Amino acid sequence: MEIKTIPKNIENNSQSFFDDIGISPFKPLNLMQGAFVQTFLPALIPQIDLRKTRIAELHLSEENKINIAINKPRTWQEKDRIVMMVHGLTGTYQSNYMIRMARKLFSAGYLVIRVNMRSCEKGFVKSRGTNHSGRSEDTRAAVAWIHRQWPKAPITLIGFSLGGNISLKMAGEDGHESVVENMIIVSAPIDLSASADKLSLPKNRFFDQYFVKRLTQEAVNRRRCFPEMTIPELPKGLNLISFDHLYTAPHGGFSSGSEYYESCSSKHFISKITIPTILICANDDPIIDQRAYFELISQKNIDVVFTQKGGHLGFIDQACTSWMDHFLLASIRKMAKQTDKI
Repeated sequence: MEIKTIPKNIENNSQSFFDDIGISPFKPLNLMQGAFVQTFLPALIPQIDLRKTRIAELHLSEENKINIAINKPRTWQEKDRIVMMVHGLTGTYQSNYMIRMARKLFSAGYLVIRVNMRSCEKGFVKSRGTNHSGRSEDTRAAVAWIHRQWPKAPITLIGFSLGGNISLKMAGEDGHESVVENMIIVSAPIDLSASADKLSLPKNRFFDQYFVKRLTQEAVNRRRCFPEMTIPELPKGLNLISFDHLYTAPHGGFSSGSEYYESCSSKHFISKITIPTILICANDDPIIDQRAYFELISQKNIDVVFTQKGGHLGFIDQACTSWMDHFLLASIRKMAKQTDKI
């Protein structure tokens, strides 16, 4: 059963948060009121990547490597802030939202790091292991690498969608040992099972099939490089739940799709997070189930922020710009000021 209205306490907290960071609540472009169009159209708008993007290769193990995209402004100093971004399911460091946000962060003077998770597009030829919702060891390795390169710089982590779930899981596992100073998580499926169920609904079939098609292609690409990574017979028209049970779970070391979802859902780890964290989500998101957000126990270090509309990683506002980008930049500035006061 879907919840149509945002709980009053979260609605009030969200309004207070918007006031605090100095931006207006999200109002969608008149022609983009629906969740489908907010989710789908921004992905079609091409983005030009930053020209001088340096790619570093991070070795996770003998057969697993990931790429890290680096954009460092000339004026950046060794104690200035680093912003690390982690993409969503079937995304890459060159996903539209990653490029768009990287350009704005770079212009604002931040050293920008975009992590390409294992087996994602260019990463598939380098990694035998699959990417999945619980790969917190990969983001932790990326954070450690960043800290070794620039040990005096504070790190803000932005996790988008599935990258947000992975980042939350990592922060919960790390607790007080976290190297990351603070986090902003956008549209994360913190309850994987409930979100997969939501995707399986007929009205969300377009997105479900989009992910299945992309994941199946990733599996084919991986087998070309690692022939032992077999692909089971996948029935036509299977949904994400079936794909995860037949392929993601066994190749990720899980006994079933159900165990995979339960083990990797970040809702189980959020209570152990000790760093300042912002969770932002739209109530009409067609890809994630929001109910787990409403059930989170209140924590002083965590702000849960909701908008009524915005879709999944959409948030195209009445000025035909990305309200999400404005929100992220304002939130980073707020978090940095709070840290400076300590």
